[in-house]
Amino acid sequence: MKKNTMIAMVFWAAFQALSNANLTEGQEPVKDYNETSEADRDNTEAFVTLLLENDTENAETIHEAWIKDQVEKGWVRGDVYDESARTNPLIVPFESLPKIEQNKRLLLDAIVTVLS
Repeated sequence: MKKNTMIAMVFWAAFQALSNANLTEGQEPVKDYNETSEADRDNTEAFVTLLLENDTENAETIHEAWIKDQVEKGWVRGDVYDESARTNPLIVPFESLPKIEQNKRLLLDAIVTVLS
């Protein structure tokens, strides 16, 4: 197994735990890494690679790079995450993210840094 894939799996497990601990009404729980879609696994590995290649950048800069990548893949900001419609409520400037999402991003970035 590739190192980036192993890091992505740990990243996803932390993301899953944080997300599921903070579900709001109507939100679906995040599935296990091996049960999620291939697109979600690919996006997770791509994000891990982005973090590894830009390890000196801050969370805001990484988030902006992530947004650019998502938009290039056809994603847009939407009220809910919907893979088929390619909408994601996190496609906003870092400072506009809810505090829980900012903290989640900082923690996940730190996990990747430690594991690399």
